[in-house]
Amino acid sequence: MTPLEQFQSKVLEIQEALLSAHPKLPILLAEIHKTLKADPANVTLLSEDEIGILVQGLEAQTKVEIMATMSSKTKAGKALKNISAMDI
Repeated sequence: MTPLEQFQSKVLEIQEALLSAHPKLPILLAEIHKTLKADPANVTLLSEDEIGILVQGLEAQTKVEIMATMSSKTKAGKALKNISAMDI
């Protein structure tokens, strides 16, 4: 099994752990962190679905929502193109 296949296998294990609330989740996240730290190029090989699974795993482990939905309106109802540095 290639390193990428091993990595992808761990991502699938995270998905399974998320679905079953498995106690192995923190270990899998630590292994993936170690793998990515050793070879950051693996990140570029991940599909959007695999990245989504990792994000879900991190959210479940840390009990923090990483990204909330974005509002279509901005401060004072201004369009994004009309916002200047002074508005921020």
